[in-house]
Amino acid sequence: MSRAIVTLIQQSQQILDAMGPKVKAEANKKIAEIKQKIPTKGSVKQMMMDEISSKGPELVCSIEVRNRIDSIYDKLKSKSVKLQFILDQSNEKLKKLQEQLLKIGEIILIIEGIFVVLNALVPVLQTIITAAQVGLFLLKGPAADGDATIKFANSINKSNAKAEEIKNSIKVFKKKVDKITKKALIPMGIVTLALGVITIIKTTIITVISLIESFYLKYILMCDVEGDSMEDEDYADAINNAPDEADITLIEDDLLPGTIERIRNANFQVIRYRIA
Repeated sequence: MSRAIVTLIQQSQQILDAMGPKVKAEANKKIAEIKQKIPTKGSVKQMMMDEISSKGPELVCSIEVRNRIDSIYDKLKSKSVKLQFILDQSNEKLKKLQEQLLKIGEIILIIEGIFVVLNALVPVLQTIITAAQVGLFLLKGPAADGDATIKFANSINKSNAKAEEIKNSIKVFKKKVDKITKKALIPMGIVTLALGVITIIKTTIITVISLIESFYLKYILMCDVEGDSMEDEDYADAINNAPDEADITLIEDDLLPGTIERIRNANFQVIRYRIA
């Protein structure tokens, strides 16, 4: 029993020693790096608006600006998707580390099961001691001498020794188990917290991607589509073909129509743009 407990405790300690540093490295370093690299709503809008407004209203939809906007869009989208991929990888690694740490809990349960068995043996040994003492007391005459007396005495001594050994072993191993359990709670807490933070950051990245798609869609609608409502076929097609990430509800804000206004001629054709 003692050897089995020692082996299980060693297994728990080995898992803890191996997983602890990895948990800290993955949670503290990776997540912090990713968080710092996520574009903000302000930066996404500023990058696009600076480029749109820098050439003047008459060149808002020129090939030069259009190519630049496409470049900014590709850069922002690629960066956000890459961060999302790295975050998913980190999330997967942390879950695997969590699975390894959970094995410590499973091992502790096995050890506690052994403790239950050992604790159950103590009353049995006490019964043996009592029975042996009573038997020794009842021996009379010739039966009180020789082998019978020695056997009863040995039974008492062995049972006493075994009971004390079990009690002491449980005390010693219980302290070690409690120590490992307490140490294991630290990386487990880090993993749980990190997984929660990852969920929040993933939501942030999804929001940023939505903004990128939305601002880009507004630019496309402004420059490539004559109409500005779903009644216009080209406008409706542009909206329907937009990426799922694009937040259509943002069309009325920021870039369209409040920031850049179309100037039309008598035939309602767009002839130039004005930054409002």
